[in-house]
Amino acid sequence: MTGTALITGISGQDGAYLGKFLIEKGYRVIGGLRRASAGSVPRLDELRIARDIENLQRNVKTGRLGREAFPLVVLILLIAFVGEHLVANRFYDADLKLTMAFPKGWTVENQRDRLFIYTKKKDSIMQLTLEKRPEKKSPREFLLQKLKGASFARGEELSVDGMEGYSLLTRAGSPLDGGEGPVRWGVLYRDTQAFLFAGASRSSAGGAPLDDGLFMSSIQTMRHLRPSEFPLAEPYRVKILKATDKTRIEDYVKDMPVEKFKKEELELLNGLYPNREPKPGEYVKIVQ
Repeated sequence: MTGTALITGISGQDGAYLGKFLIEKGYRVIGGLRRASAGSVPRLDELRIARDIENLQRNVKTGRLGREAFPLVVLILLIAFVGEHLVANRFYDADLKLTMAFPKGWTVENQRDRLFIYTKKKDSIMQLTLEKRPEKKSPREFLLQKLKGASFARGEELSVDGMEGYSLLTRAGSPLDGGEGPVRWGVLYRDTQAFLFAGASRSSAGGAPLDDGLFMSSIQTMRHLRPSEFPLAEPYRVKILKATDKTRIEDYVKDMPVEKFKKEELELLNGLYPNREPKPGEYVKIVQ
């Protein structure tokens, strides 16, 4: 066996595929599951690796997960993306050279084919996808073609940071109430790209999703990156330092891109959990 990998969020898309890759490479994989996922993990079943993943919570409770496992290989899925970065509620993309803000407190997931944004209870959701801009079609024509004759209202032209676009409401189609509720749609053109937005709420008011104002506000925040913002769009990187007698884990905790358990995550990354410090001459991994 090559080593041991700890993957927090193993039930998510990225975690599951990373787990499959490592298992195929001969690693022992220990996965952290959200409590809601502990009973059934469809994505792991689909990839046929559910039986190969050891449950982190169960190992901790039974004492099977010893500290000696962590120096081998510890992989922690941080809130960071390759080429994209979320700072507070603003999303930065270095490759697209764009940034966009989302409602405070909403979760932003960078999935393989879209950005998926949702409230804590998932009673309002929004997604952003990137498509090729069609030739000789206005934003309105593009949107109507995508919606394939769906009944709509409140169509309006958009102009956001020099990008032309169009927005409208379909009277039905919400995935949150069996397709009966309204959906906010929008598209912005930039060069050869078409950015397609969709937003829905579990409740509606006046023929629009309850959070329609937030959806429209988010669309209006898309803009090109300013020169000073390019460093914000860079992904977090792991840096290797050689410890001295003055090196303390606590000095590097502030840079950890997680909301909770920053110190514990960094200790795990270095095989120092719990509450150990690196010895002079040892190499330490920090996240910046």
